[in-house]
Amino acid sequence: MPTKKSTQTPPALHAETLPTDFAPTQEQIDALARRLMPEILAFVISVSGALLNIVSVLGSLLAVAVFFLSDRTGGLAILILAFLISPAGLPALAAWAVGGLGSVYCTMRNFIFG
Repeated sequence: MPTKKSTQTPPALHAETLPTDFAPTQEQIDALARRLMPEILAFVISVSGALLNIVSVLGSLLAVAVFFLSDRTGGLAILILAFLISPAGLPALAAWAVGGLGSVYCTMRNFIFG
């Protein structure tokens, strides 16, 4: 025999029914910020790395053109700058630093809380 579905709706939440001690403490906010900071920085680095990859490819093409068509020193300087903004240059250094930041946080947490 099929059962009837209940058509009752759950009671609505009103401001009076919410607990008054719902706000997080400053220590909880600080702990959350310390925990999320490496992940947020890693996301920003990945997005900027993708954009800088495009700029790096364009810079490399420009460097090759300048190197062979006019000034060898200028072409070499542009090529070095293109390498620095490529994902193997400064973004890799930043990713290494963010990884170290996360490692330091985990080490400190394990040291404090055992």
